Amino acid sequence: MKNRHLLSALSMLLVLALIFPVYTFADSEDGKNDFVRNKMNDMTLEEKIGQLFVVHVYGKTPTDPDYEQTNLDNDRGGKNFKEVIENYHVGGVIYFNWTDNIGMPVDTEQVNALSNGLQDIAMDQRSEIPLFISTDQEGGIVQRVTSPGTVFPGNMALGATRSEEMAADQPVFWVRSKEPRY
Repeated sequence: MKNRHLLSALSMLLVLALIFPVYTFADSEDGKNDFVRNKMNDMTLEEKIGQLFVVHVYGKTPTDPDYEQTNLDNDRGGKNFKEVIENYHVGGVIYFNWTDNIGMPVDTEQVNALSNGLQDIAMDQRSEIPLFISTDQEGGIVQRVTSPGTVFPGNMALGATRSEEMAADQPVFWVRSKEPRY
């Protein structure tokens, strides 16, 4: 069952990747889209597919030796962030506290060093595309970053206000699926 889902997902990604070179960006008078068009045309198929993925890897640093075996045992695609970025050209990473990327409370210097180190690795790649860096920050009881970050109210608090305007003004967060992990 797991292999069928993987094969299906890879097939869809291949179709999308084959469409990318055909897609044309809207022309603009000032040539702003030329950069994007040139970047896409210069990318390999593997780089285009990799940009579709945001992954998690265990560790506090880009090459954390304490988590090499954990990453290999959990099929992360490499022994650390650096190997995963270099091997798969991923578009982004997501930090979790259970992968020890971000602590509770947050150590801002550690997270800053990790983020900057990951961006340095991404920019050293052939395609030179910065990573999309995110964290598991759904609001309510799931808040990895509190102080010095901005803490938004959770959905229960917003619902208690019975104000559609306040709910509409809040940032939108991705909602975790209730389906089991594979």
